[in-house]
Amino acid sequence: MELAKTILRLSLALMLALVPAVPTFAMADHSITPVVTAVPPIFAVGQTVSMFVGISNGNAASTEQIQPGDAFTFTFDAACGTAFSPPSPVVVNSATLNAADFQVGSRPTNRQFTITYNGIARMFAPGDSFIIKVSFQTPASPGTGKLTTQGPSAKRYDPVVGAFTVISFADFPAGPKGDTGLQGPKGDGFNYAGVWRATAAYNRNDVITFGGSSYAALQPSRGADPTTSLAWSLFAAKGETGATGETGPKGPAGQQGLQGEKGDKGDPGGTPDLAAVLSRLDTLEAAAARLPAIEARLALLELPDPIAYVANYTSDNVSLINTTNNTLIATVPVGDGPFAVGVNPSGTRVYVANYLSDNVSVIDTTYNSTVFATVPVGNQPHGLAVNPSGTRVYVTSQQDNTVSVIDTTNDNNTVIATVPGGSSPEGIAVNPSGTRVYVTNYDSHNVSVIDTNDNKVIGNVNVGSNPIAVAVNPSGTRVYVANDFSDNVSVIDTTNDNKVIATVPVGDGPRGVAVNPSGTRVYVANYLSHSVWVIDTTSNTVIATVQVGDGPQGVAVNPSGTRVYVTNWNSGVLVSVIDATTNTVISTMHVGINPVGIAIK
Repeated sequence: MELAKTILRLSLALMLALVPAVPTFAMADHSITPVVTAVPPIFAVGQTVSMFVGISNGNAASTEQIQPGDAFTFTFDAACGTAFSPPSPVVVNSATLNAADFQVGSRPTNRQFTITYNGIARMFAPGDSFIIKVSFQTPASPGTGKLTTQGPSAKRYDPVVGAFTVISFADFPAGPKGDTGLQGPKGDGFNYAGVWRATAAYNRNDVITFGGSSYAALQPSRGADPTTSLAWSLFAAKGETGATGETGPKGPAGQQGLQGEKGDKGDPGGTPDLAAVLSRLDTLEAAAARLPAIEARLALLELPDPIAYVANYTSDNVSLINTTNNTLIATVPVGDGPFAVGVNPSGTRVYVANYLSDNVSVIDTTYNSTVFATVPVGNQPHGLAVNPSGTRVYVTSQQDNTVSVIDTTNDNNTVIATVPGGSSPEGIAVNPSGTRVYVTNYDSHNVSVIDTNDNKVIGNVNVGSNPIAVAVNPSGTRVYVANDFSDNVSVIDTTNDNKVIATVPVGDGPRGVAVNPSGTRVYVANYLSHSVWVIDTTSNTVIATVQVGDGPQGVAVNPSGTRVYVTNWNSGVLVSVIDATTNTVISTMHVGINPVGIAIK
């Protein structure tokens, strides 16, 4: 145990030591100036390596605070290599910030990682920094790649210094093995001091337990609360509650109780009135005949308001929003890394694709409290769509390059077919007749068309660069595809041999697309320009731009077409609500961390 603690301490010290001291700049304002540090900047080819990426505040005059939801996104381009793995937890070098307040989100197959701050507003002092370690496989040939960093768009921040970092890959010749160095001195190590006591005096490197978690002392203290004091740092968080044990055997029957007192004698009954009994029976039969009509009226009166279901990637749950008054009404735990969500036509079942646990959670909306079924699918499920009859659910598996077909008849919830497709399938949509499924292939730069009769691909349509999301209009005659890297939307005519008939330029990094119920408007969520662009489908032109939160990803329209709901990944926990008449944001709501997929029924 002591050896493990010593290794952990040395690892943390090494990560901080690898980041060079970042100079602070003499700025005229008091904003936070994010400075990117990426070390080392050069690697050998064909190796599994680790890079330390950090953010420091480079403004010596800065007095601004880091706020909940502030996020920094690091994107490695394809030339940097492959096999990116989820990063390490955040390491913080600061007297005011705590590592436990930072959350790391990742999309390894897209080479993208996000650090989101979820604590209370705190001073981000000049020179303070936070760091993650990213591991990946370098390319086989020498060359250069690019790391792009995006910071929060709030006015509290200056533009990122070093937003574009060049990473070099070289073929280093191997030299002779050097002599073994001298053994270093023994480190201080940690000292376990038991359960925290308010009256005890603690020294630096003491480790205590408090509330089920462990904390390490950063400086001498007495009576300082480990959960709030800067004298302590979280060492190991409390683990999750274990599963409930099995029910024990039934115990023996208890002794019989004493007999109660004898009751008073009742009055003698009279002779029944036969006519009154028959009249009462007639009344009951008449009431029974009216029951179906009464139940039908009650069902109409108790129809629920439309509900928006939001998949929260980092929180591992789904938030339920009443779209009539825009209030959060429930939160349902699901699998690991929920990314996409769909609802059947009757609104009785919700299906959630869990990106990290490789399965689909099924929620019964009668209770909206628990998952009643879990369906294993392919590796890294990314997109999900339900057919119009509610009998099939289609799920894209980004890593396996397949589409899983789930039979939902009578809650069967089993995979009945696996359809091979293009490279890195992500977005998916079904046409209104249920005969065709459209799949965006991110790395193949095309859209696959699946015939649902035999679950086979019958064609591929070339679109823009890195298509990521797709939607079909209510008549099934048009398919709209959001192209992440070419910053446009491809319009496919399904009545004309699936030809692209228009390409509409939109914002930077479009990642979500939705069509309103009348088919007259298309809403596109642009991740990098923090906006939703509105397309008039008659002319295929943009007629409005709506600024929303940071990093919008998912977008959905309510059944009446009056409201548009947008999930903002980098804002941490925010959903924006747009009035479709005025194209303005009228409300925002807090949900789980890193909201992404959304569906309304």
